[in-house]
Amino acid sequence: MSWPKKTLVFDTETTGIDVFNDRIVQLFIGIADENGELIERHEWLIDPGIEVPEGASDVHGFTTEFLRENGGDPEEVLQEAAGVFAQYADIPWVAFNANFDLSILYAEFTRHGIVSGWAEMVLGTWNVQLIDGLVIDRAKDRYRKGKRKLGNMADTYGNAYDPDALHDAGSDVELTAKVTRAIVNKYGIPSNAEQAEMYRAWAVNLEQFLQRSDPSASVDKDWPLKLKEDGNGA
Repeated sequence: MSWPKKTLVFDTETTGIDVFNDRIVQLFIGIADENGELIERHEWLIDPGIEVPEGASDVHGFTTEFLRENGGDPEEVLQEAAGVFAQYADIPWVAFNANFDLSILYAEFTRHGIVSGWAEMVLGTWNVQLIDGLVIDRAKDRYRKGKRKLGNMADTYGNAYDPDALHDAGSDVELTAKVTRAIVNKYGIPSNAEQAEMYRAWAVNLEQFLQRSDPSASVDKDWPLKLKEDGNGA
């Protein structure tokens, strides 16, 4: 399958990397055309209701004070965002490292009692085709050296970008669309089940590597959603 005529591309900025306990502070959903250009934009800032750690603010630029003044109510924002996702359940959804963004969205929706069927929506009931460029690239070009952050991938696939704009959800969505389109044009679109297996194989290899120095090391193996806070997905 080649790059679709229309895709939903999304990204979050958060208070940290714990998908169960951290919060979303910025959410961007874009609708991209066949060229990876955004033709529709939905953007929200959220007051997370907790302190934004300095380390997180250093990454995305949003402070606790700024979000208290400019961020929306989490429940109201997430309810609106859920409506956009539902509206576009018939086209593929694209994210870079989808496991993180989908999992923290699932946790937030659950926390606010908004979309009880979010897991089912993503995992099968709605049969949404997911496209995770990071998962595909790691599986198809397994031995390429170097980092695989979004900017690195843009360099690899020849996509121009502004390094200073990274970690703004809107800019990241624009770049994700272009990078993922380049990956898909090279490797095609694996099924959700195939991407889940790609992710699991990568996680198993990483876990084995880490266990050389720490036998207790564990890497979560679930994709596209991490549903158990204390589980490793095994």
